[in-house]
Amino acid sequence: MDDDTKLMLARAFDSAWERFIEREGADADTDDNRKRLARRIVAEAKAGDLDEEQLSESGLIYLCVLAEAARLGNERQA
Repeated sequence: MDDDTKLMLARAFDSAWERFIEREGADADTDDNRKRLARRIVAEAKAGDLDEEQLSESGLIYLCVLAEAARLGNERQA
């Protein structure tokens, strides 16, 4: 992976991460969530998606779906 691609992936991560924290709040700022997002973006890039905006958007959606699933799971346990 060349330096330009690495920078693009970092920008996609930062964009998705900022919007995720704005949406979900400071409690969502965890190492696990950061790792999930990074793995998702890298996996998509390896699969051939090298569009920065698309990577960022799909990463954001992925994390939001996981956060909502966790909320629903917690509601069912209560």
